Amino acid sequence: MQTKRSLFLFARFFFVSLFFSAFSLHTLAQPKEKSVKDAIWDLIVEADELIYTDPAKGRQLATKAYQWAYAVRDTVLLAESAHSLGECFYYQNQLDTAKKLLEFALDIFEEQGDSLGMSYTCFSLANVLSDHGKYATALRLYTLSLQIDIAQGDSTSEALVLSNIAGIHLDQQDYVQAEEKYRKALSLAKLYGFEDIETNALCGLAHIMVYKGLLVEAKLFLNRGVELAQKNKSNLDLIQAYNIWGKVYKALDNRELAIENCERALSLAKEFGDPYTQIEVWSNYGLVLHHFKAYPQAYEKALKAYTLAMDQPGFYLKRIAAEALALTAESKGNYKEALEFQKVFKAYSDSLHESNINAYIMDYTLTSASKENSVLKNETELKQKIIERNFYMQLGLVVLALFFILLLILAFSAAKKQSKFNRLLSEKNEEVSTQQGQLNAIHEQLLEKNARLNEQNKNKDKVFSILSHDLREPFNQLIGVLELMEEGELLDKDVFDELLTKLKESVYTAQNSVVNLLYWSKNQLSQIKTNPERFRVQSLLENIRRSLAPTFERKGLQVSIAQDPGLELLADYYQIEIALRNIVSNAIKFSSQGGKLDISAHLQLEQKEVVFSVKDQGIGLSEEQIQQILDVSEKSSTASTPGTLNERGTGLGLSIVKDFLHANGGYLSIQSTLKEGSTFKLHVPYLL
Repeated sequence: MQTKRSLFLFARFFFVSLFFSAFSLHTLAQPKEKSVKDAIWDLIVEADELIYTDPAKGRQLATKAYQWAYAVRDTVLLAESAHSLGECFYYQNQLDTAKKLLEFALDIFEEQGDSLGMSYTCFSLANVLSDHGKYATALRLYTLSLQIDIAQGDSTSEALVLSNIAGIHLDQQDYVQAEEKYRKALSLAKLYGFEDIETNALCGLAHIMVYKGLLVEAKLFLNRGVELAQKNKSNLDLIQAYNIWGKVYKALDNRELAIENCERALSLAKEFGDPYTQIEVWSNYGLVLHHFKAYPQAYEKALKAYTLAMDQPGFYLKRIAAEALALTAESKGNYKEALEFQKVFKAYSDSLHESNINAYIMDYTLTSASKENSVLKNETELKQKIIERNFYMQLGLVVLALFFILLLILAFSAAKKQSKFNRLLSEKNEEVSTQQGQLNAIHEQLLEKNARLNEQNKNKDKVFSILSHDLREPFNQLIGVLELMEEGELLDKDVFDELLTKLKESVYTAQNSVVNLLYWSKNQLSQIKTNPERFRVQSLLENIRRSLAPTFERKGLQVSIAQDPGLELLADYYQIEIALRNIVSNAIKFSSQGGKLDISAHLQLEQKEVVFSVKDQGIGLSEEQIQQILDVSEKSSTASTPGTLNERGTGLGLSIVKDFLHANGGYLSIQSTLKEGSTFKLHVPYLL
């Protein structure tokens, strides 16, 4: 019975397998168009990968894909290959041919209702028209591409289109629109990590900042742009960044650095740049040299730019080259030549005429499509005959394979029962292991909760200790003075004034201690929350001067306050004020009578931070004391050290300083010499 069942199963398996094998071989034997279409897609993908690195090779592959797509009459592949071929012609600066191909592809995508194809073809066609100087049409196509990208949620393409739109506004010297679009592109690029688009937007914004005279902002944008370009090995972005650095240093009248950056840009442009990039670099180099009165060299660079521009179809290049050449020729004394180039510049500025470059290559591609079609047909017929010849050989191999499969099935059946037993045993083991893991997790949670409760008890004891010891003395003084006043014993005005001054200081000390205690307790019981806002540093320093004025006067301190004009900071105002107030209070506390105290705030551009510095001439600190202070944390002891006039505190000030600086992304540093004084510095990040 078991033998009959096995034979029945084998027969059924054999015929089912034979049917599917024959069906598969029949499918392989068919000369499907699908294989040709796959080959066309492969050609298009390979051509797209070569567009930027080897456009000539990419053009050969795209041309072949176009011819094959035409031969099989596939409309979608025809549009895709036309788009790829148009991109190759564009990167070879053959703008008219690129325009025809991209318009052809766009017509097909519109007929098919392919919004994705319309988006990237509108973008490519807008690039071509922008180089032609047809800005209005280019902007219309960019806008259409942008609308499709937003509707489809394509953030990458949206950021790229915004950056290119900003580039057109920049060429037209519409700096308001250019800055708005660049900033939108920059936000999207930062949000989604598109570093190449971020680099382009940073360079564009730096260019605008140079025009507006905001050189500090321009440097910040360029520093980040160069950093990203070097990280991604983007030579074209580096060329653009160094070119703008030349403009920055020209505005700063730094001849050496301006020429150095122009040379960097020129060296990279000669090695990696296309003619478009080289013309921009030569033109800018000429203007930089003209600014520093190196007229012969400036004329030479401008003439080089103009000569290259005359061989290019883009009107923007001819315009900037003619402008540079007119200016340098006039400075050299060639007034007649300067007038001619000024006319050329004005002609390209007023009306950007279309150029007419022959596109016979595209016509040749279209006429040779039928020849390639016949070759492709012969190749397909040959493949079909080879497949038919191998059919019977493959059938025999299938039968042999089925025999071995039967043996495998019998072996599998024998091992199945053992496998089932092993699986059940494994499941039981996993169940026990899972329960043990859950118990371990519960145990860890209990230990963690117990540790937190112990820490909270310690913090509670610390709060009551401070309340009972450090805050009791100021309030005892206040009560004593009030009792004297009540009994009418303060008859001498000088004594009264002196007691009143000490009373004010005692109340201020108590108030500062209570504030520190409240913030410290809140920090121990919950997480610090920051509320960043933009504020003027000068206002912060003046508030601290006013609130601590009585303490300054009591010790006769000479206080100086300095800051960079107009310096602003994006941070939590109250946290920074409390941190700085504690540092200044400590400096007063340990300063000698009649000493000097310097308070300052300056922007450290290279470190991208604002540094608040408090320098005193007090008793100073040893290296061991400095290390102990910098190690202060919420778990450290809070012992307070008496000041030079035996001033007292809660000992929480430095812990609060570190916590609030850390919450705002900053840190504390200390420089000190015993018996000479100390300098405490609060480092806070400078955000744009």
